Amino acid sequence: MRKSAREMQGLPTTMVALLDAGRPHDVAVAAPGRPALTYRALRDHVQRTVCSLNALGIGRNDTVAIVLPDGPELACAFLGTAAAAGAAPLNPAYRANDYRFYLSDLGARALLTSGADSSASAIADELRIPVLRVSHDVSQPAGSFTISGEGAGPARNDGFAGAHDVALALHTSGTTARPKMVPLTQANVAASAHHIVSTLRLSRADRCLNVMPLFHIHGLVAGVLASLAAGGSVVCAPGLNALQFFRWLSEARPTWYTAVPTMHQAVLAQVERHRAIVDKVRLRFIRSSSAALPVAVMRRLEQAFDAPVIESYGMTEAAHQMTSNPLPPAVRKPGTVGRAAGPEVEIMGPDGSLLPAGMAGEVVIRGPNVTAGYRNNAEANAQAFRAGWFRTGDQGVMDEEGYLTITGRLKEIINRGGEKVAPKEIDDALMAHAGVFAAAAFPLPHPTLGEEIAAAVVPAKRGGVSEAALTQFLAGRLPGFKIPRRLVFVDDIPKGPTGKIQRHELAAALGLNAVLADTPAAASAAGRAPTALEASLQALWAETLGVPGVGLHDDFFLLGGDSLQAVQLALAVQETLGHSLAPSALIESGTVAEMAALIESGAPAACIVPLRASGARPPFFCVHGASGQVLHMRSFARHLGEEQPFYAIQSAGVDGKASPLSRIEDMAAHYIDEMRRFQPRGPYYLGGYSMGAWIAFEMVRQLQAAGERVGLLALIDAYFTQERRLTTKLEWLGIRWRELRSLPTAGKAAFLTQRGLRAPGLLIAGMRTAWERRRRGPAAASDPGVAAATGVEAANHRALHAYQLRPLDCDAVLFRTRLVGRTHPVVYDGWKTLIMGELETRLIPGGHRQVFDEPFVRTLARELTECLERRQPCVTAAGAPHGGDRFGWKRSPGLL
Repeated sequence: MRKSAREMQGLPTTMVALLDAGRPHDVAVAAPGRPALTYRALRDHVQRTVCSLNALGIGRNDTVAIVLPDGPELACAFLGTAAAAGAAPLNPAYRANDYRFYLSDLGARALLTSGADSSASAIADELRIPVLRVSHDVSQPAGSFTISGEGAGPARNDGFAGAHDVALALHTSGTTARPKMVPLTQANVAASAHHIVSTLRLSRADRCLNVMPLFHIHGLVAGVLASLAAGGSVVCAPGLNALQFFRWLSEARPTWYTAVPTMHQAVLAQVERHRAIVDKVRLRFIRSSSAALPVAVMRRLEQAFDAPVIESYGMTEAAHQMTSNPLPPAVRKPGTVGRAAGPEVEIMGPDGSLLPAGMAGEVVIRGPNVTAGYRNNAEANAQAFRAGWFRTGDQGVMDEEGYLTITGRLKEIINRGGEKVAPKEIDDALMAHAGVFAAAAFPLPHPTLGEEIAAAVVPAKRGGVSEAALTQFLAGRLPGFKIPRRLVFVDDIPKGPTGKIQRHELAAALGLNAVLADTPAAASAAGRAPTALEASLQALWAETLGVPGVGLHDDFFLLGGDSLQAVQLALAVQETLGHSLAPSALIESGTVAEMAALIESGAPAACIVPLRASGARPPFFCVHGASGQVLHMRSFARHLGEEQPFYAIQSAGVDGKASPLSRIEDMAAHYIDEMRRFQPRGPYYLGGYSMGAWIAFEMVRQLQAAGERVGLLALIDAYFTQERRLTTKLEWLGIRWRELRSLPTAGKAAFLTQRGLRAPGLLIAGMRTAWERRRRGPAAASDPGVAAATGVEAANHRALHAYQLRPLDCDAVLFRTRLVGRTHPVVYDGWKTLIMGELETRLIPGGHRQVFDEPFVRTLARELTECLERRQPCVTAAGAPHGGDRFGWKRSPGLL
């Protein structure tokens, strides 16, 4: 027989061989309040179990269903049964119909049970499946038992199972389809156990406290098998009981434990009550897997236990582990599931091609731990495998260093009117709020969109957060169409038997199938008729957004509105109703009712617009460009990360209710006064886009004169005011020719293609502008909306050209784009004569008017985040500065 690659490397390929790692007198299996089982006793017990099963007619590749309560007996029943046949642990909480399906689908040769579950035994009798009884004595070592019962006839293949025999048969969760049976060979599970040992650097000194259910791949392979494969020990608790967890922790003194995120959150809820135990028991690390771990939960866990949290990514079809963040001092990236940790991992496009770093697609795997296919399901196998790769059904993206971010489960993606929304992104945004303990986004049926977005939220404390506050909080983190239309506050989020949230069942579980008739907008509309102003606004909103109807309390951005439509709506309100509004008013007055109230109050727009008001880091203030508007910075604020507060500064008079300021110096002084309401003292972190960079430059001068410190001045694609334009086509061609010649061969084609593709766009844009001016004709000059916008922009341009340039002793970072059109290359050079400190230059993609557009804004946000993190004090999740990160977090945009 040809040996496998693992056999040739000398690695174990069977579960029995894995047990050879333990020394005879070392503890292998333990349980709270029970004598421990040594490796010698465990190996003897496994051999007796194999002999017993063979004598009862059970042999290799037969399937034995196991129904036992969580604990050491189930762990040893799995080990002993899998050494002789295929073990199939089933959830003891199943009902009769569940047992009927699983026992039939497994083709079980026998049922191994303690007799405590009469329904499983009854169904086995009904199906004429022999029932084998497990008996144990709690005074005996944990995990030891005897088997009795009627035989199933002679064993067809007796002895210990080989590498290619089935060791474990489990079913997928079946939340969206009929559960599929996954047969895993001895070699599959042995490989996965070895991968986990290697990733976590497990040794004989390690002891795992396993609180995962042992009818699930996570607990079986990571908790039990990997511990034994390292020669260490596993303490098998009877499931997770958050109140008992700390007693077990004190008694067992483990070096690590592994769990799903919902279990970690249950532990965190009790941690302060058991602080003395936590301080006494030193964990080497904590592991999380089987579902996405919110970064906020990871932060709280590490702070509570003073131990690094290692997030891994696994699934049944891979015998559990596929990727993992490494242990310190290697780089961990919170928010990712780490690097390949066993099998090969790639991202595949819809056409079957493997995608490069940075591109989103389906996660695919192949390797020694991956199943060869589902049992008796040719259709599922045809869909699951492609060109030798197993398709996980998860959507993800891999960075340049191989770290994988899961963006959603393809089957869980919410389809909101054609917009595909990954629930995990919404979960993470909600969990960033200090008042949220747990959250889960899920789909609701919608008559026109198909699906609408809802979210279940567990508050950190009763009455600690409101729906309005959360919606406003999310507005600075998510595009409008991704913000949940309905937030439901619950004491606990319904979960499946393994602790996973089953999103497609949440609407029914929470009684929300008829939610559309019970939205706040519907309730308000039923309570009173809209006023005349509200009715007019409803019509304008519907026309601007292209939707059939708008409720009084429907949020502009939740209805799919964006910054461009916000500007269009403000102009429409000005033209039709004669009321002046800044587009940024939609951030804090995002419903028809709130907009009507704002109009009736007559209050002018504030200069400071909080696009994200929360976060542990010092705030960043960003000054408007020549237009005076700032709503286009919403996406920029979101990409800077959940811990970075972001305040945009818009022009005075942008809503037409006040005169615009006419001097840069006056703008800077006014903005500083406004800024100090949010941050009374420095150091300040400032930036400005285009013309706004000059205002920020002057703000730094005035702050320094007042004795304040400035931590960062960010100049975002800011041209020098004495910029020069190209005067002849020949000069333009000469500059472009030199630029082309400087590029490598591979870049020349892209350069020419990019230039060629840009020309038609510029031509079309120019034609549209000319047509719009002609359509509006002379009336445009007297249009109040246009006059207000033109007045602010014209005043800003006059102020900029009148500004007296004087050098400033400060450091700055210039974020500049590649030049396009007729702009001369020297337009950035003048900054070198004005910044007397260090001037760092960073090249960003896109053109001058594209820096805040997708996908270019992501690069700008990443570059600015790196600059801020080098200059800002390092902060904890609670906002307190500290000297460094002992766990080696790599600070990346979008992960902090």
